[in-house]
Amino acid sequence: MSTNGINYKPRGDRVIVKRLEPPAPKEGAPVLPKSQQKPLDEGLVIAVGPGVRNRVTGYIDEIDLREGDHVCFLEYAGSEIEIDGETYVSMRDEEIHGCRRKV
Repeated sequence: MSTNGINYKPRGDRVIVKRLEPPAPKEGAPVLPKSQQKPLDEGLVIAVGPGVRNRVTGYIDEIDLREGDHVCFLEYAGSEIEIDGETYVSMRDEEIHGCRRKV
């Protein structure tokens, strides 16, 4: 069992993310149609693979994400998977647009 609470270890440059619900609109704020809302989803990194071997150098390029990081990604990025009854998104490191880390 890993420290993230799931019995699953991604391979290569894969990252397992728990999709977070978007925050509710503030009272009095205009409600935009879904087609006009921001295109990026947010999620919490649950597990990170070890990285992938660089074909030029032969070294493993490690992923600079850690468990607990908040990440932004496109709505259709990755593939939904089910682990221990929970739904997660498995995606490549390159599909993640940005990261917000707790200090």
